Amino acid sequence: MIITVTNQKGGVGKTTLACHLAWRAAEDGTCLAVDLDTQANLTQTLLGRTVGIPGDAAGIFGDESLAPTPVSERLSLLPGGAELKEIDEGVELLSAIDKKDKIESLADIIVIDTPPAIGIRQVAPYFWSDILVLVLTPDVFSLKGMSDVRTRWNESEREIRD
Repeated sequence: MIITVTNQKGGVGKTTLACHLAWRAAEDGTCLAVDLDTQANLTQTLLGRTVGIPGDAAGIFGDESLAPTPVSERLSLLPGGAELKEIDEGVELLSAIDKKDKIESLADIIVIDTPPAIGIRQVAPYFWSDILVLVLTPDVFSLKGMSDVRTRWNESEREIRD
């Protein structure tokens, strides 16, 4: 099962929720947390650091094999970082959507933390996911972010069909 935590607005609690979902999922089976944000806050939260970590989430979008970093016995992480910024310009949506097979066999449950900006790293996981969680705070900007996610989702579906 793949769960993606998203909103096109920062500061609404996406990373905090993704972290809690990952820890809870690891109580019932294996869990892979995927940090697709260049800020790497999920990586910092789970590992206490963002440098010197082998492998990264950018590998999902390439041809190399993935080597998640262990966090605990049943929780592992594909860390975020600056390398991810090249993904949004260098990868086509259809190619990115095809990468679902690459990660879905790595754990029983996969929790993906997306960046707050529109791009491949936010949109491709929508198509990978069994569950898409839109995190909001009760304010107009969060609602706009949610509306923007819906608009981008619809645009992406049309792009794929065409």
